[in-house]
Amino acid sequence: MKKNVKELATATAVAAAVVTTGVAVNATTAHADDATTGAPASTASATVQTPTGKAENTASAATTSLADATQQANNAKQALDTAQADNDAAQGALANQQNEVAKDAAAVQAGKKAVAKAQTDLQNATSENIAAAKQAVMDQEQVVSATQEKVATAQKDVETTKQAAGRANQAVNDAQAKVDAAQQKVTAATNALDGSALGKAQQELTQAQTAAKQAQAKLTAAQKALADAQTAKQQADNALAAAKEQQKQAQSAYNQAIKNGAKPVVAAVVTDNQITLPANYMSLLKAYFGGNLSSEALANQLAGWMDKNTFKHSAADQQVKLNNVFDLNEATRTELSEWAAGLINQIRQQTGYPAVIVTTSSVAYAHEITQGYTTDNFNNFAVPTAHDYKVLKAVADRYGTQYEEDLSAETIPGTDKVWVNPTAHAETNGWQTVKTSLTLDQLKELIYDGLKGFLFEDAKMHWSHAKSISGLINAGLPQDHQQALGVDMGQDGWLHFDFGTTTTNGAHSKIADNATPANPAADQAKHNLDVANTNVQNTTDKANDASTKVTTAQKNVTDAENQVKTTKEAVTNAENQVKQFQGTQTEKEAALTKAKQDLATAESDLNKAKAAAADPQAKYEAAQANLTKAQADLQAALEKLALLKQQLSDLENAPANLAKAQAELTAARAAWAAAQAALPELQARADAAQAALAKAEALYKAAVEVLQAAQAKAAAAKAALAAKAAQVAALKRVEAQAAAMKPQAHQAALPQTGEATPAVGWMSALGLAMVSMLTGTSLLKKRHN
Repeated sequence: MKKNVKELATATAVAAAVVTTGVAVNATTAHADDATTGAPASTASATVQTPTGKAENTASAATTSLADATQQANNAKQALDTAQADNDAAQGALANQQNEVAKDAAAVQAGKKAVAKAQTDLQNATSENIAAAKQAVMDQEQVVSATQEKVATAQKDVETTKQAAGRANQAVNDAQAKVDAAQQKVTAATNALDGSALGKAQQELTQAQTAAKQAQAKLTAAQKALADAQTAKQQADNALAAAKEQQKQAQSAYNQAIKNGAKPVVAAVVTDNQITLPANYMSLLKAYFGGNLSSEALANQLAGWMDKNTFKHSAADQQVKLNNVFDLNEATRTELSEWAAGLINQIRQQTGYPAVIVTTSSVAYAHEITQGYTTDNFNNFAVPTAHDYKVLKAVADRYGTQYEEDLSAETIPGTDKVWVNPTAHAETNGWQTVKTSLTLDQLKELIYDGLKGFLFEDAKMHWSHAKSISGLINAGLPQDHQQALGVDMGQDGWLHFDFGTTTTNGAHSKIADNATPANPAADQAKHNLDVANTNVQNTTDKANDASTKVTTAQKNVTDAENQVKTTKEAVTNAENQVKQFQGTQTEKEAALTKAKQDLATAESDLNKAKAAAADPQAKYEAAQANLTKAQADLQAALEKLALLKQQLSDLENAPANLAKAQAELTAARAAWAAAQAALPELQARADAAQAALAKAEALYKAAVEVLQAAQAKAAAAKAALAAKAAQVAALKRVEAQAAAMKPQAHQAALPQTGEATPAVGWMSALGLAMVSMLTGTSLLKKRHN
């Protein structure tokens, strides 16, 4: 019994040592009364006092401060963003104006040079000099004509010597085959002498006879295929002849329509080539520009469409040689512009946006732009994402139009990464002097491939070209607005697709001022001619295909005949070998002697054939060298002719050129002055915006520091509040356990018979309950037991 009371007192001491923080415990008073009276042995009370509301108030204040600091930081960030945007705009406007000043200054310098040249040309524009220049042009034209004849003759010599060399080389091959056959006979005759090859020879004879039968069957089939191919070729030739007659009549009708009215400069109706878009092309493009589709996703959707659209070649265009694509004449530039516009109108018909037109002015407009690029020595390979905006703005202003330009560069079709101007692509010096000759067909293929690239592979340019070619870029313009197209080749090898507008802010532009009047009869005749040309092209392709099949079939017949001949010879040789192996020793020796003699004769003939082939081959190589020289001479003569024509034009148009140069110089000076005048105000705005940005940055930094401090205080207050809640919960559990063990504590406090009254009261019971809760030890339960 004493042991139990001692344990309780010890536990109470432990509890008093453990439960200290945040808890106030009243002293417990125990009264030991006479046990026989039946009165209560003791009265006790335990009160748990909770902390005041300071933690809640602190947390509430911290939350309010955090909300205020957050709002202030957000306001400061918005002010900083606004200041940053204002500063970017101000600095950008200043930089743009500084660039404009520099461009206008360069334009003034260029204008001075142009005026000086025009003045010199005017001084030299005497009747004698003009007459001399005209005579020089006529003389050079004769030189060109004579050089062209030399090229034609050299080409014929190449073909003639090539055929002779081919025949001589074939003779060498035939002689080599005879040598090989003679060697086989020597080998067979040698084998016959040992008397053991008869069985093998008989087996080879059987095989040779079987091969001869198979070769004959193959020859019969090849002869039938040749007859069928020849019939098909005759039908194709007849269709081609009819198509050419129809073309001739259509051309005549078109010529007559042109005589009755000027030839229209309009977008062509392109039937020989097509560019097809996926049905959802515009919805995808609009989704991208609306921010609902990524560039990568758009590219993935359009993958494969480059290969689905392929260029169809024109035999007629392949015959049109353009000696310098960097100096195209007006007729060629007009045809390319009309053809490109026809393809773009195919695209616009699928996208639902207005078609483009071609006018005399739009062709000239594009040419003036490319000439401006040339004057500026602008190499777009060096600045692949830029345009010569100075030129674009100046030319557009002269025409009173809005400019829009798309540029493309492709390698020459049929070559392995050869650029139209490879020197410009390599960004090395001298690219301005490069001259490149292409066919009209190759130029059209460059245009076709460029348009495909704009539509389907424009991710690097953020699909801006697709937006232009599809017509989406002009979706919000007035209904009377229409685009006029001009196409030209820049000196750096980039194709220019230049669009002008027929109206600008409601005003009529000069892009269509000198367009040829409408000629409906010519339009219809031109359409009929285009259809006839397409029909000729199609039937020509079929006729060529039929001719190819005839040639192939003829070759198959020739090969089969040669195979029949070869197998028959093999049968004869095998029969002779069998006879040799069956003959006497003397006969076998004689056969070997003859085989060796035949081999020697064949080898001699082979040596003679090789010697005979040397001269035709040398003549062929010499003819090739002569053709190369003639072509180089022709190129030089054409370049000189172009230079002389330009000099003549400068002299004949000297007054107009001078007036134009002076007017442009005056305009350039005025633009330069206006641009300089605008700089001070823009500089002041930029400085003010920079200062405002610095102030906003400082305010934002201070607001962030206040916010961080408020966040720290709020976190601390939250932690204190959580700790308080945990303590209150723990004390409530202690109070509950203390109330439950009150009877046991009272019993323990009464004096027992034969024992002294223990000094354990209500405080001990309370300590025991706390220890039981905090340590998990059921001391009170043990005491009760």
